[in-house]
Amino acid sequence: MPRREFDSRWVHQTKVLLRRATMALQPMYMIFGIPVSNLSLSEAAQKVVALCNIGGKHMVVTLNPEMAVEAYKRPKYQQVLAHASLIVPDGIGIVFASLLSREPLLKGVVRGRELAFELFKICEERGLTLVLLGADIDVLHKTTLKITSTYHNIRILNEIVGPQINAESGKAANVEDDLRLVSQINEIRPDILLVGFGHPKQELWLGNYMESLDIKVGIGVGGTFDYISGEVPVPPSFIKKMGVEWVWRLCNQPNRIFRIVKAVIVFPILYIFSLFKLMFHVEH
Repeated sequence: MPRREFDSRWVHQTKVLLRRATMALQPMYMIFGIPVSNLSLSEAAQKVVALCNIGGKHMVVTLNPEMAVEAYKRPKYQQVLAHASLIVPDGIGIVFASLLSREPLLKGVVRGRELAFELFKICEERGLTLVLLGADIDVLHKTTLKITSTYHNIRILNEIVGPQINAESGKAANVEDDLRLVSQINEIRPDILLVGFGHPKQELWLGNYMESLDIKVGIGVGGTFDYISGEVPVPPSFIKKMGVEWVWRLCNQPNRIFRIVKAVIVFPILYIFSLFKLMFHVEH
Protein backbone atom coordinates (compact mmCIF):
# COMPACT_ATOMS: atom_id res chain seq x y z
CA MET A 1 0.00 0.00 0.00
CA PRO A 2 1.44 3.43 -0.91
CA ARG A 3 2.65 5.48 2.06
CA ARG A 4 0.34 8.41 1.28
CA GLU A 5 -2.76 6.17 1.15
CA PHE A 6 -1.74 4.49 4.40
CA ASP A 7 -1.28 7.86 6.13
CA SER A 8 -4.66 9.06 4.88
CA ARG A 9 -6.44 5.98 6.22
CA TRP A 10 -4.59 6.22 9.53
CA VAL A 11 -5.62 9.86 9.97
CA HIS A 12 -9.24 9.05 9.12
CA GLN A 13 -9.39 6.13 11.57
CA THR A 14 -7.78 8.26 14.27
CA LYS A 15 -10.41 10.96 13.80
CA VAL A 16 -13.22 8.39 13.96
CA LEU A 17 -11.83 6.87 17.16
CA LEU A 18 -11.30 10.31 18.67
CA ARG A 19 -14.90 11.31 17.96
CA ARG A 20 -16.21 8.06 19.45
CA ALA A 21 -14.05 8.51 22.53
CA THR A 22 -15.49 11.97 23.18
CA MET A 23 -19.03 10.56 23.08
CA ALA A 24 -18.55 7.15 24.68
CA LEU A 25 -18.80 8.17 28.33
CA GLN A 26 -22.06 10.12 28.10
CA PRO A 27 -25.61 8.74 27.91
CA MET A 28 -27.12 8.89 24.45
CA TYR A 29 -30.68 9.06 23.21
CA MET A 30 -31.10 7.94 19.60
CA ILE A 31 -33.75 9.67 17.52
CA PHE A 32 -34.01 8.96 13.80
CA GLY A 33 -30.44 7.61 13.94
CA ILE A 34 -29.06 10.75 15.61
CA PRO A 35 -27.33 10.39 19.02
CA VAL A 36 -28.36 13.16 21.42
CA SER A 37 -26.41 13.75 24.63
CA ASN A 38 -28.02 14.08 28.04
CA LEU A 39 -26.20 17.18 29.28
CA SER A 40 -27.17 20.32 31.16
CA LEU A 41 -26.46 23.73 29.64
CA SER A 42 -23.24 24.24 31.61
CA GLU A 43 -22.09 20.67 30.90
CA ALA A 44 -22.68 21.17 27.18
CA ALA A 45 -20.62 24.39 27.19
CA GLN A 46 -17.79 22.65 29.05
CA LYS A 47 -17.97 19.80 26.53
CA VAL A 48 -17.50 22.26 23.67
CA VAL A 49 -14.40 23.64 25.41
CA ALA A 50 -13.13 20.09 25.92
CA LEU A 51 -13.51 19.47 22.19
CA CYS A 52 -11.39 22.57 21.55
CA ASN A 53 -8.64 21.10 23.74
CA ILE A 54 -8.48 17.47 22.59
CA GLY A 55 -7.42 18.18 19.02
CA GLY A 56 -9.10 17.44 15.73
CA LYS A 57 -12.07 19.24 14.19
CA HIS A 58 -15.52 18.95 15.66
CA MET A 59 -19.05 19.90 14.72
CA VAL A 60 -21.59 20.67 17.44
CA VAL A 61 -25.32 20.46 16.72
CA THR A 62 -28.25 21.87 18.71
CA LEU A 63 -31.03 19.59 17.49
CA ASN A 64 -34.61 20.84 17.38
CA PRO A 65 -37.74 19.01 16.12
CA GLU A 66 -37.64 20.79 12.73
CA MET A 67 -34.12 19.51 12.15
CA ALA A 68 -35.14 16.00 13.25
CA VAL A 69 -37.96 16.02 10.67
CA GLU A 70 -35.53 17.19 8.00
CA ALA A 71 -33.14 14.39 8.96
CA TYR A 72 -35.96 11.83 8.82
CA LYS A 73 -36.74 12.85 5.24
CA ARG A 74 -33.16 13.39 3.99
CA PRO A 75 -30.54 10.66 4.58
CA LYS A 76 -27.68 13.01 3.65
CA TYR A 77 -28.68 15.50 6.32
CA GLN A 78 -29.17 12.70 8.83
CA GLN A 79 -25.65 11.43 8.15
CA VAL A 80 -24.15 14.89 8.61
CA LEU A 81 -25.89 15.32 11.96
CA ALA A 82 -25.08 11.80 13.15
CA HIS A 83 -21.36 12.39 12.58
CA ALA A 84 -21.24 15.48 14.80
CA SER A 85 -19.03 15.24 17.87
CA LEU A 86 -21.72 16.65 20.15
CA ILE A 87 -25.50 16.88 19.71
CA VAL A 88 -27.74 18.47 22.35
CA PRO A 89 -31.56 18.82 22.46
CA ASP A 90 -32.69 22.31 21.43
CA GLY A 91 -36.42 21.84 21.79
CA ILE A 92 -38.88 20.48 24.33
CA GLY A 93 -40.24 18.11 21.67
CA ILE A 94 -36.93 16.24 21.56
CA VAL A 95 -36.92 15.94 25.36
CA PHE A 96 -40.54 14.74 25.49
CA ALA A 97 -39.84 12.13 22.80
CA SER A 98 -36.85 10.86 24.76
CA LEU A 99 -39.07 10.07 27.76
CA LEU A 100 -40.26 7.02 25.84
CA SER A 101 -36.71 5.71 25.51
CA ARG A 102 -34.28 3.96 27.84
CA GLU A 103 -32.08 7.06 27.91
CA PRO A 104 -34.42 9.99 28.62
CA LEU A 105 -32.92 13.47 28.39
CA LEU A 106 -33.71 14.32 32.00
CA LYS A 107 -31.30 17.28 32.10
CA GLY A 108 -33.62 19.19 29.82
CA VAL A 109 -33.33 21.50 26.84
CA VAL A 110 -30.05 23.10 25.76
CA ARG A 111 -31.16 26.08 23.66
CA GLY A 112 -28.72 27.25 21.04
CA ARG A 113 -28.81 30.91 22.08
CA GLU A 114 -28.27 30.02 25.75
CA LEU A 115 -25.38 27.71 24.86
CA ALA A 116 -23.87 30.60 22.90
CA PHE A 117 -23.94 32.87 25.96
CA GLU A 118 -22.37 30.16 28.12
CA LEU A 119 -19.61 29.86 25.53
CA PHE A 120 -19.07 33.62 25.42
CA LYS A 121 -18.46 33.61 29.16
CA ILE A 122 -16.01 30.70 28.96
CA CYS A 123 -14.25 32.11 25.89
CA GLU A 124 -13.66 35.38 27.73
CA GLU A 125 -12.24 33.55 30.74
CA ARG A 126 -9.98 31.19 28.77
CA GLY A 127 -9.00 33.35 25.81
CA LEU A 128 -10.69 31.19 23.18
CA THR A 129 -11.30 33.01 19.89
CA LEU A 130 -14.51 33.29 17.88
CA VAL A 131 -15.62 34.12 14.36
CA LEU A 132 -19.27 34.89 13.56
CA LEU A 133 -20.44 33.73 10.13
CA GLY A 134 -23.89 34.71 8.91
CA ALA A 135 -25.99 36.05 6.08
CA ASP A 136 -26.64 39.66 7.18
CA ILE A 137 -23.84 42.12 7.98
CA ASP A 138 -26.09 44.42 10.05
CA VAL A 139 -27.25 41.55 12.24
CA LEU A 140 -23.67 40.33 12.66
CA HIS A 141 -22.42 43.80 13.57
CA LYS A 142 -25.17 44.35 16.15
CA THR A 143 -24.47 40.87 17.54
CA THR A 144 -20.77 41.64 17.95
CA LEU A 145 -21.52 44.96 19.68
CA LYS A 146 -23.92 43.27 22.09
CA ILE A 147 -21.49 40.48 22.93
CA THR A 148 -18.45 42.74 23.40
CA SER A 149 -20.45 45.18 25.54
CA THR A 150 -21.25 42.31 27.92
CA TYR A 151 -18.00 40.34 27.73
CA HIS A 152 -15.36 43.07 27.48
CA ASN A 153 -12.34 40.79 27.07
CA ILE A 154 -13.84 38.35 24.60
CA ARG A 155 -11.89 37.88 21.37
CA ILE A 156 -14.22 37.99 18.36
CA LEU A 157 -11.74 37.95 15.51
CA ASN A 158 -14.16 38.75 12.72
CA GLU A 159 -17.76 38.87 11.53
CA ILE A 160 -18.07 37.36 8.06
CA VAL A 161 -21.00 37.46 5.63
CA GLY A 162 -21.28 34.20 3.73
CA PRO A 163 -22.73 33.57 0.26
CA GLN A 164 -26.25 32.32 -0.37
CA ILE A 165 -26.21 28.62 0.51
CA ASN A 166 -28.36 26.03 -1.24
CA ALA A 167 -30.51 24.11 1.24
CA GLU A 168 -30.17 20.88 -0.74
CA SER A 169 -26.42 20.77 -1.32
CA GLY A 170 -25.14 22.94 1.51
CA LYS A 171 -22.96 24.82 -0.97
CA ALA A 172 -22.98 28.19 -2.71
CA ALA A 173 -24.13 28.36 -6.34
CA ASN A 174 -20.52 29.17 -7.23
CA VAL A 175 -18.14 26.82 -5.43
CA GLU A 176 -15.43 29.47 -5.72
CA ASP A 177 -17.42 31.57 -3.23
CA ASP A 178 -17.24 28.73 -0.71
CA LEU A 179 -13.52 28.28 -1.26
CA ARG A 180 -12.89 32.00 -0.76
CA LEU A 181 -14.94 31.86 2.44
CA VAL A 182 -12.96 28.87 3.72
CA SER A 183 -9.71 30.68 2.87
CA GLN A 184 -10.87 33.81 4.69
CA ILE A 185 -11.69 31.81 7.83
CA ASN A 186 -8.40 29.91 7.66
CA GLU A 187 -6.43 33.15 7.60
CA ILE A 188 -7.96 33.96 10.98
CA ARG A 189 -7.85 30.44 12.49
CA PRO A 190 -10.47 30.85 15.24
CA ASP A 191 -11.01 28.28 17.95
CA ILE A 192 -14.80 28.34 17.45
CA LEU A 193 -16.79 29.18 14.33
CA LEU A 194 -20.44 30.13 14.91
CA VAL A 195 -22.47 29.66 11.71
CA GLY A 196 -25.85 31.38 11.47
CA PHE A 197 -27.15 30.25 8.07
CA GLY A 198 -30.16 28.46 9.56
CA HIS A 199 -30.77 24.75 9.22
CA PRO A 200 -30.21 22.67 7.17
CA LYS A 201 -27.80 25.03 5.37
CA GLN A 202 -25.41 25.59 8.27
CA GLU A 203 -24.94 21.90 9.14
CA LEU A 204 -24.62 20.84 5.50
CA TRP A 205 -22.10 23.62 4.84
CA LEU A 206 -20.03 22.59 7.86
CA GLY A 207 -20.30 18.95 6.80
CA ASN A 208 -19.01 19.84 3.34
CA TYR A 209 -16.06 21.98 4.43
CA MET A 210 -15.15 20.97 7.99
CA GLU A 211 -12.07 19.06 6.86
CA SER A 212 -10.84 22.12 4.96
CA LEU A 213 -11.47 24.61 7.78
CA ASP A 214 -8.66 25.50 10.17
CA ILE A 215 -10.89 25.60 13.24
CA LYS A 216 -11.39 23.47 16.32
CA VAL A 217 -15.18 23.58 16.67
CA GLY A 218 -17.95 24.62 14.28
CA ILE A 219 -21.46 25.22 15.60
CA GLY A 220 -24.64 25.92 13.67
CA VAL A 221 -26.46 28.52 15.75
CA GLY A 222 -29.60 29.08 13.64
CA GLY A 223 -31.39 32.29 14.65
CA THR A 224 -29.16 33.00 17.64
CA PHE A 225 -27.67 36.12 16.02
CA ASP A 226 -31.20 37.47 15.45
CA TYR A 227 -31.96 37.09 19.17
CA ILE A 228 -28.66 38.55 20.38
CA SER A 229 -28.83 41.50 18.00
CA GLY A 230 -32.38 42.34 19.04
CA GLU A 231 -33.86 41.70 15.61
CA VAL A 232 -36.15 39.10 17.20
CA PRO A 233 -37.38 39.46 20.81
CA VAL A 234 -36.32 36.77 23.28
CA PRO A 235 -39.26 34.78 24.78
CA PRO A 236 -40.16 35.59 28.41
CA SER A 237 -38.94 33.11 30.99
CA PHE A 238 -42.44 31.76 31.73
CA ILE A 239 -42.87 30.91 28.03
CA LYS A 240 -39.58 29.00 28.07
CA LYS A 241 -40.50 27.15 31.27
CA MET A 242 -43.84 26.10 29.79
CA GLY A 243 -42.06 24.75 26.71
CA VAL A 244 -44.25 26.69 24.28
CA GLU A 245 -41.72 28.94 22.55
CA TRP A 246 -43.43 28.05 19.30
CA VAL A 247 -46.41 30.22 20.38
CA TRP A 248 -44.05 33.16 20.93
CA ARG A 249 -42.38 32.63 17.57
CA LEU A 250 -45.74 32.37 15.82
CA CYS A 251 -46.86 35.68 17.33
CA ASN A 252 -43.61 37.48 16.48
CA GLN A 253 -42.73 35.70 13.23
CA PRO A 254 -45.97 34.52 11.57
CA ASN A 255 -44.00 33.78 8.39
CA ARG A 256 -42.49 30.81 10.26
CA ILE A 257 -45.85 29.05 10.48
CA PHE A 258 -44.84 26.15 8.23
CA ARG A 259 -41.67 25.54 10.26
CA ILE A 260 -43.70 25.66 13.45
CA VAL A 261 -46.21 23.17 12.04
CA LYS A 262 -43.29 20.90 11.19
CA ALA A 263 -42.02 21.04 14.79
CA VAL A 264 -45.34 20.88 16.65
CA ILE A 265 -47.42 18.56 14.43
CA VAL A 266 -45.26 16.72 11.89
CA PHE A 267 -42.49 15.77 14.34
CA PRO A 268 -44.79 13.99 16.86
CA ILE A 269 -46.56 12.14 14.04
CA LEU A 270 -43.28 10.95 12.52
CA TYR A 271 -41.93 9.96 15.92
CA ILE A 272 -45.01 7.93 16.82
CA PHE A 273 -44.90 6.36 13.36
CA SER A 274 -41.24 5.42 13.89
CA LEU A 275 -42.14 3.78 17.22
CA PHE A 276 -44.81 1.68 15.52
CA LYS A 277 -42.28 0.66 12.87
CA LEU A 278 -39.85 -0.34 15.59
CA MET A 279 -42.50 -2.39 17.39
CA PHE A 280 -43.47 -4.10 14.13
CA HIS A 281 -39.83 -4.91 13.42
CA VAL A 282 -39.31 -6.38 16.89
CA GLU A 283 -42.43 -8.54 16.65
CA HIS A 284 -41.35 -10.00 13.33
